[in-house]
Amino acid sequence: MTTVKVLVDAVGQYNAGDIVTDAPDGLVDIAKKEIRNAATGQLLAEIVDGNGALDGSPSERELQLQPN
Repeated sequence: MTTVKVLVDAVGQYNAGDIVTDAPDGLVDIAKKEIRNAATGQLLAEIVDGNGALDGSPSERELQLQPN
C-alpha cells in the first residue's frame, strides 16, 4: 500500500493537502517521477511514509521547494 500526499489542486480527483492511502497507480507514478506543473514548476505529489508527513507538518521536500 502506497500513501501519497497531493501538493497542488486538481491532480485527478484530488486537491492540495489530500493524503491518499492505497493510491492508484497513476498517482503513485506522478509522485515517483516527481512530475511538476509545467507553468509553475511546483511538484504535484509526493510519496509519504507512516512515520511523518501525515501529522500536518511540511515534509522535507516541501521545505526545499519553498522560496527563501
